[in-house]
Amino acid sequence: MRAIRDERQRFDEVLARVPRERLAEPGVSDDEWSVKDVLAHIAWGFRENVGVARTRVLAGSDLWRLGDDERNAIVFERERDRPLDDVLRDHRESFDDFMRALDDLTEEELNDPTRIRDMIPGWRPWRILYHPGHADGHAEDICAWLQRGRPA
Repeated sequence: MRAIRDERQRFDEVLARVPRERLAEPGVSDDEWSVKDVLAHIAWGFRENVGVARTRVLAGSDLWRLGDDERNAIVFERERDRPLDDVLRDHRESFDDFMRALDDLTEEELNDPTRIRDMIPGWRPWRILYHPGHADGHAEDICAWLQRGRPA
C-alpha cells in the first residue's frame, strides 16, 4: 500500500508541474494523448480494479481481453471528449476508491490466487490489481513532454 501511495505521490508531483491550460494539449504519448487523456486512462484502470477488489472476482470490461494497445486506443476514444474537470475529478476519486477497496482486502486475499474467483493460477491478486511502475512510466512521458515545450 505504501508503494502505491508513493508512486501516486510522485505522479501527482509531476502533474502539479503542468499548467492547467496545457492539460488537454496533445503530444504526451503517441503524439495524440494529452495529460488529460493519460489521467482518463489511469482512472479507467482504477475504476475497473475497484470492481475486482470489491467483488473478489476477476471480472470487468471486455476490453481486458484485448491487447494493451488496442484496449488503450478504445479507452482513449471513449474518454477523449470528456470535460477536463470531470477527468480531474474522476482521476482523484477513482484512486481514492481504489485505495479504500484495497484496504478492505486481507493479506491473504491480496496474495492467494484462490481467494479471488477466476484469478489466473499462479498470479498474485495484488499484481492484477496494481501494475508497479505504471504511473511512473506515464510521469516520465509527461516530464519529457514538458521538457520538449510547446510545438512551434
